[in-house]
Amino acid sequence: MLVALVRHGESYKNLRNEHGGAGEALTANGRKQVVAAARVLGPVCVDTRRVYYSRRVQVRETAETLAPMLGADLVRCDLLHPLYLGRLDGLSNDEARREFPLAARRMERWRHGELEARDLRLPGAENLRAFWSRGVSFLASLKHKEGLHAVVGTRSILTLLISILLGRDTGRGGGYVYVEVPCGGVVTFVLGDGAARVLGRLSNFRP
Repeated sequence: MLVALVRHGESYKNLRNEHGGAGEALTANGRKQVVAAARVLGPVCVDTRRVYYSRRVQVRETAETLAPMLGADLVRCDLLHPLYLGRLDGLSNDEARREFPLAARRMERWRHGELEARDLRLPGAENLRAFWSRGVSFLASLKHKEGLHAVVGTRSILTLLISILLGRDTGRGGGYVYVEVPCGGVVTFVLGDGAARVLGRLSNFRP
């Protein structure tokens, strides 16, 4: 079984460096990125194909563009809803620094690998362990399903699923760290015998 994690194409909210929020449509560049992602996945496609997505606008548009190019079925899954960031949700980097400087600084430190995930503690945010459990439940639902499973997600969803597939967790010293996958980027894993290994990755992906 192949699991391909695809970050959505560039959206207008990415141009403003916003965290979370309701999402926005893809830019023209974002649509080109989705086409490029389909070209990457084309050679590894097998008979059974599914593209999973959440309700976020940029995620849905990416999935709806990607699926027909792969001849895949679309499957909406609410387990793939991004991490809710509480008071930082929907704010740009500048707005977050101005309105909630301590929380914004914690977010920046975590993304730079200077802070463990369990110490992130964003005001009003979703519990990270509950978020982790959502990811575990989603991956468990793929068991015994052969073929290619492409998961379109946001930064938080890709970081979550990559961490789980690499055997990391949110506990102290568990190695749950932010993973930067650019818009339209693809990271593929092959799963079998209860283990996962990276099949392919972008040059700037560091497992």
